[in-house]
Amino acid sequence: SSSSAVINSPMALTFRNLRESDLPVVVELHRQIFPVQYTDLFFQRLFQPGYFCQVGVDAAGEIITFASARVVNPTQHGSPITNEAYIMTLGVRDTFRRHRLGTKALQLLIQLLRERTDCVAAELHVKAENAGAMTFYKRFGFEIDPEHGFSRDHYYIEGHNYHAFYMRYSFVPRRNRWCTLL
Repeated sequence: SSSSAVINSPMALTFRNLRESDLPVVVELHRQIFPVQYTDLFFQRLFQPGYFCQVGVDAAGEIITFASARVVNPTQHGSPITNEAYIMTLGVRDTFRRHRLGTKALQLLIQLLRERTDCVAAELHVKAENAGAMTFYKRFGFEIDPEHGFSRDHYYIEGHNYHAFYMRYSFVPRRNRWCTLL
């Protein structure tokens, strides 16, 4: 089933599911935006069950934003929570940043995960040096996980290791969560 939402912002975007025909543009956008180089297999997996990828397109059909996530296998990372989603990528074309399009893309991706999965939280990693991304995700409501919050040498980019922060966003309202910091 196809879902789409039209957003009224400085430029109106329509958000929809990724299509196979979008791949060449999405692959190129990933190469431009991220220091991590993703494999062809990464992009092919976006069409498998348990994977979710949305793009935001302008009136001319140009892809401006993308957001991808997958449902996490409950045995990974020794996690006691069985239903989590991992946000793999979130990006906005450089020339369209600062219009809250990344926020809207993330809101719609989380809404999709809440409606179509049993996930209770979304998680992601952010390169420790990326202060802008850290601020963005914190403003959205992500928190650094108190137990697994720092990942040493998580990324290997162009011959160098980089640390990352592991962040989590609970779909359960804060007042109803179990306190994990006792």
